[in-house]
Parts: sequence; structure tokens; C-alpha cells
Amino acid sequence: MSRVRQLAVGFALLVLLSPQSAAAQGWAATGSLETARTLHTQTTLSDGRVLVAGGHNAAGVLSSAEIYDPATETWSATGAMNTPRSDHMAIRLPNGRVLVSGGTGAAGSALSSAELYNPVTGVWSTTGSMTTARAGHQAILYPGMPEIFVVGGTSLKTADVYVVNTGVWVNTIVNLNAVHGRESSFTVFNGSPFVVGGIGSAATASTEIYVSAQGGQWISRPSMPAARYGHTATVLPGINRLLVAGGIVGGVASSSVLLLAETPTPSWTATEAMLESRSGHVAATLPSGEVIVAGGHNGAYLATSERFNPTLRTWGDSEATTMPRGGGHRASVISGGRVLMTGGYDGTSFLASSDLYTPHTFAVSAGEDQYLSANGFGLATVNLTATPVTTSPSATTYSWSGPNGFNTTGPDVTTPLFIGAYSFTVTATNAVGEVRTDSVVIHVLPPGRIWISGTRGTSGRSRAAGTDGPDGAAGTDWSRRATR
Repeated sequence: MSRVRQLAVGFALLVLLSPQSAAAQGWAATGSLETARTLHTQTTLSDGRVLVAGGHNAAGVLSSAEIYDPATETWSATGAMNTPRSDHMAIRLPNGRVLVSGGTGAAGSALSSAELYNPVTGVWSTTGSMTTARAGHQAILYPGMPEIFVVGGTSLKTADVYVVNTGVWVNTIVNLNAVHGRESSFTVFNGSPFVVGGIGSAATASTEIYVSAQGGQWISRPSMPAARYGHTATVLPGINRLLVAGGIVGGVASSSVLLLAETPTPSWTATEAMLESRSGHVAATLPSGEVIVAGGHNGAYLATSERFNPTLRTWGDSEATTMPRGGGHRASVISGGRVLMTGGYDGTSFLASSDLYTPHTFAVSAGEDQYLSANGFGLATVNLTATPVTTSPSATTYSWSGPNGFNTTGPDVTTPLFIGAYSFTVTATNAVGEVRTDSVVIHVLPPGRIWISGTRGTSGRSRAAGTDGPDGAAGTDWSRRATR
């Protein structure tokens, strides 16, 4: 009779410490802007510094610009724009320069002018003007092309394209099908420019995609269930979905969240609502693939953030920011996967303060798919273990699920298995409410056989029981484990 082979599959809770200590994770104050501002632009430069430009405060519309150095967490002045502007657009070009266009000028009217920032010299220079004056518009870099697409602004159906190599703006041949105006979202989804919602003379539920075929055209995609503006739209590459969160729906700030799938048939589905209703918030994608939203308003000016887990499709991990930012604030991802959030308005004052978010690096990791040999009765015993390797942030609960209704809690689980393949999942929740999950497959083979497992996705080799080494070497641990 073959001996019973016992296998401990190690699930480890890994806290990957960055240069910041665990205590510094979450939101903390960082250096303040030299000038309070809202409705400015914020752009991460090629060298990791961050450019903030324009906006307005109680003194009026601003032309000033500042640079944030993540290494020192300080701001310093850089060259001022040639034209004061607020609620404008900024985007980093492939050559490292930053293009700004439009916005509301000092006289209160929309602008068509544009200019370029050179991060090496710190100087702004004028470039070609848009074909139409715009404020509150959105921009993306067209995939694979040196062109910037701009949509929206006031009550416009037109779209402008900036050709980087010539510095000239042109209209797209065909207008959009709906007015997306201000407070829309514009992103690249499935390789194409994609615009969602917004408000002109009225809010819209329209969504549209631009395709280059036949000279270029805007094609309507399924409309959202209701018109919305002031929302965020974030691409979730891991599950190939577009996440639309919050905004004004039916005249009030909403907590509702939608996911758009383009395949097999374009369609919107509702997913779990945010913990709080919010509009005018910011969103950023963390290294984990989660999406964090922060600030906004819902009748109150919010000093909170929360995170969306695209695997579980749930919201959680509500955390306080250092102060309320009800709108007009900006956020961008910087070195180390951190999020820099600046300026805005708190209901009383224009803000010069900045917040820096350091992601919690709480994770759960499974070993490779594992193979073991049953005894003469076709039975094997499996030990599943979840072990925290750090106490900050600490794990407080563990939940296991598996085949045939297997469901239990605790860090250590033992279960008998007959010949077959079984998938087990552990879900760990830590002290600040973060949830992580991972899975492993256990293969129980007929008596007398084991399987030498490689990394995931590689083929193994069957060997007779008793030849424990992957190459037949005695004393070698055949059940290799890896984190991923």
C-alpha cells in the first residue's frame, strides 16, 4: 500500500514594504502648492515630476504653473503659461512636452488657444489654436498615432484633433452623435477613443466610439440606463470592462456604478454601488489593478476615498483624506504607484494643500498547482494554511471555499480528497477592511503516482511514488511552491 502523502499548500499574506513604512500607507499630507487653485490641470512628466498649471482662485484665473518633485515632496514654481486659463485640458505628448488647450480665460469666455510646455527649459510656447473654443473638454492620445483627440466643452458635437508633428488642429470629418459638453469622460477603450455621458444644454446617457474606417466616424454604443455627468470612467484591463462610477444622475449625486463590456455584445450592467454617493470626484488605477476614487460632493464636500476590486467587483476600504475636496481637484499616479491629489474647493476656500496616497500592499498569494498521490483507498489528506508574514496591516479573518460546498474559516484547514482535481480559494480580510483572494488547484492522482509540477502553465512529469526529487534526486522537495 502506498503511503499517504500529505501536502501543505502555503497561502501567505505578503506585505511588500515600500520605502514608506506601513504606517505611512493610506492618505497623508504632502507639500502644499505655492498657489491655491481649482479646475487646474495636473500632468505626470516623463521624469516622474508632476506639472500643475492654471486654474482659478479668489483672485481670478491663473497663468502660473508649478512642479512637484516626488523625491522631496515639494513644489516649486516653473514658467507661467502665456494665457491665464481654468477648466482647460492638458496631456503629455510622446515627445515629453505637455499640450494645454482651451479653458475659460480671464474675461470669462472659452478659449481656442493652445500652448506647449517644455519640461527641460520650463518654458511655455504657443502652438496652433483649436478650430473651436472649448472649456471643460476632455482629451486622449490616439492609440498608435501622434494625434490628440479632444471632445466636449460647452454645447459642442465637434471633435478636434491635434497633429503633434505639425502643431495643427483639424476637425474630425464626422461630428459626434450627441452633445457631451462638460463633465463627460473620455478614454481609450479596446484601442479606440470612447466618450461617456456629460452635460450640454441637458445631461446625456450617450456613449460613442471613434473608428478610423471610412475616413473616421463616431459610432453610438449602448446608452447608459440614465443620463449622467460628473462621473469617472476607468478602463479595467484585467477584466476588459469600462467602470463608470457616480456622477449626477436624475439631478442628484449617485453611488451607482456601471460596467460596460464590448464583447460579445456591447452592454451595460450594474455592479455594486459605491459606499457613498459622489460627483466631481477623481479616480486613479493602483498597481494592484484596483480603482480608487476620492473626494467629490453629494450635498456635502467629501473627505473620503474608497476602492473598487475588479476581481470581486466590490467596493470597500473607505479611508479619510486629509480634508474635503468637493470638486475641481486633480489626481495622478506617480512613482511607486502612489496617487497625488491637489487643490480643489472645500466649500469655503480654494485649496493649496496636496494629499499623497500610498497603496496598502496587503496581498494573498497561492502556491503552484499541486499534485499528490492518493493511498490504496484512493484518498489523500490536504493541509491548507494561510499564514501572515507581517502584522501591519494584520489579517483578521480567513475564509476558505472549495468543491462540493466546502466552506470553512480559520488560517489552517485539513480536508480529505479522493482522486480528482479540486480548486480551493482563500479570502483574507485585514484590520482596515481590505479583502484579498487567491486560488490553487490540488490534483489527487491514482495510488503510486505523483506529479512533478513546474510553474503555472508548464507541463509536469509523472513519476512513481518514492522518487521525491523533480529529477529523481532523493531528499528534494517535489512540491515546489511559488508566489505570484
